[in-house]
Amino acid sequence: MKKKKGLLIGGGLLFLLAALYALVLVMNQKQAEEKTEEKVTLLSMERDEIVKISYTNKEGTYHFRNINRNWISEEKPEETLSQSYLVNIRNVFTGLDAEGVVDTKTQNLENYGLDNPSYILMAATETIEGEVKEEQILYIGTYNSSIDQYYAYTNTREGIYLISKRPVTYIEYSVSDMISTENIPYMAADTVSVYRHTWKGETISLEKKEEGSIYDASDVLIWFLTTGFSHEVGCSTSILEELFENTAKLSYRKTIASGVTEADLAQYGLDVPTGSFYMEYKDSDTGEESVYELLIGNLTEEQYYYVMEAQSDKVYTMSKDAIEAIVSNTKYDYVYRYPAIVNVRTVDQIVFQKEGVTDTLEIRTETKTEENGTTTTDYIYSYHGKDLSEEQQQTASSLYSGIISLGAERIVDQPEELLEALDFSIVFERNKEPEKVEVLFYPYNSSYYLCSVNGDAIYLINQRDLEGYKNQIFAVLDSFE
Repeated sequence: MKKKKGLLIGGGLLFLLAALYALVLVMNQKQAEEKTEEKVTLLSMERDEIVKISYTNKEGTYHFRNINRNWISEEKPEETLSQSYLVNIRNVFTGLDAEGVVDTKTQNLENYGLDNPSYILMAATETIEGEVKEEQILYIGTYNSSIDQYYAYTNTREGIYLISKRPVTYIEYSVSDMISTENIPYMAADTVSVYRHTWKGETISLEKKEEGSIYDASDVLIWFLTTGFSHEVGCSTSILEELFENTAKLSYRKTIASGVTEADLAQYGLDVPTGSFYMEYKDSDTGEESVYELLIGNLTEEQYYYVMEAQSDKVYTMSKDAIEAIVSNTKYDYVYRYPAIVNVRTVDQIVFQKEGVTDTLEIRTETKTEENGTTTTDYIYSYHGKDLSEEQQQTASSLYSGIISLGAERIVDQPEELLEALDFSIVFERNKEPEKVEVLFYPYNSSYYLCSVNGDAIYLINQRDLEGYKNQIFAVLDSFE
């Protein structure tokens, strides 16, 4: 019995000891958690008293001073800096808490990349006499990817700590990155009168002509391509919209250099520019005629072009995609692809010729004044000198819409010689200059017809489209017999 009692007492003691041990562990854990939760402030300075900032990154060391609430670079005091960069850095010193404690002693720096820090930040305050009053320095070492934090220590507190990535994101810049970039002037589409670009040896020139061109018979176009063909050619409205949308999106990425001389241009490829573009426009604010010309240099490894404005001494970078969306358009892209479009109000008659067969459709206008004073203009179609019936008038109007809607599939340079004899023609006889618009169709190859408009043979029409087009025209004319 005594032995059994002793065993019971011994077991009770063991249980009690285990319980006490568990309690101690819980208390120690709680104390550790409370200690961990206690914030460790590494940097703390009065925001408005900070007058000097410096930092070292992989590119170099940079020094800045606050003068009259404006941060300037001590290395490049002439440059205007984007203040947000320096404000963010300054704010690091107004309150930076550690994310964790690695060592309560500042020791074994080489284990954390702190014997040769990757980044160093410094901020200082000064007395009225200009003497340093307080200086706080943050040394940042190795990045720990598993916890997404850096090892760091300061000159004001013993120990090695973990900090967030935030301070590093603010100092991965050079002074050049901080230089304020100028804004490209706003050039509203309706204020632009001239556009020109040069790219890969080709120059594209566009000009707005409110009164139209002497070579244009449509009386609907005001933009014309003035280079690349034998004479001015009407411009596609859709590509013009795209062009001005893209020019409106242009912006400088960052300032690379200022005070650039001619001797400096070669390193950017701006001594012999890769390309350029030029716009004449009316300033929306002042109403003054203005010019914007951009020179395009080499492409950087990061896929940005070096650019500078003509007559400027600053070099910027600009998005490769943004530039090429504009200058990569060729002369063929700009051509308005409806060769037979002629304003009906200018047409007296249309003469059709196919395989020796000629037919004519006459058009005249009648203006009526309504009782309320408004005037309307009707277009009256006649065939062989006889006005068409009301139903036939609708058919003829639809026919005219079909005639002018024939679109070219491709634009080409005019061949030196037309390949074969004339196949089909449409001649618009007009009541204004030019008095005739001759739309002629020649066989080009097995897939296309070549269309010439008053001698400008640059339009390729799909063969199937033209055959259907011809058949429809003469079928409608035959129905008027």
